[in-house]
Amino acid sequence: MRFFATFIALASAALALEDGKLYTTHLLTNGTLVTYDGITGAWVETLTEGPLVEAYREAAANKARNKHKQRRGQSLAKRATSCWNTPLDHWNVDMAVNDWKSFLISNGGLGWCSNGVQNGWTRFVRGGVQVYYCLNTNVYCGHLDINDFNYALGQMDANCAPYTSSYFQWNSPEIVGKSRTTTAVCTG
Repeated sequence: MRFFATFIALASAALALEDGKLYTTHLLTNGTLVTYDGITGAWVETLTEGPLVEAYREAAANKARNKHKQRRGQSLAKRATSCWNTPLDHWNVDMAVNDWKSFLISNGGLGWCSNGVQNGWTRFVRGGVQVYYCLNTNVYCGHLDINDFNYALGQMDANCAPYTSSYFQWNSPEIVGKSRTTTAVCTG
């Protein structure tokens, strides 16, 4: 029965997230993932179970366990690129990147605040691939423009195998990355 419920949750998630649309997703403190249309703010879906929700819950538990190991006053790395090396479909990566570029050019960038919600990200989805921008903290406002986006992509491509999951983080909580839609991202 659990397999069937998980299958239904994943199938509905796949149906709800249309290719080429901008989405904003938040992980709530109870482990629920809520996704909104990134333009209108309209609710799209809520996931309370399934592999993706479990991955986020596990990441939150690991973060809580490891929190005491971190030194107080530790600052973010100046700049960091992380390569996960999961292969991604070339066409879908290119399409999601083009969606972002068109959006950023048309709108002069994307200003976004985490507004007290950690683990939130904005993304374009194409064929099971997401290219995302997140603020990896719960109180921060950031701005992504086309120059920032191109720089982040260049850093990922220079340091990681092309068309594989990876991310770039500035010396702030701002992250640009690419991964499968089933990958837990922005869990820091």
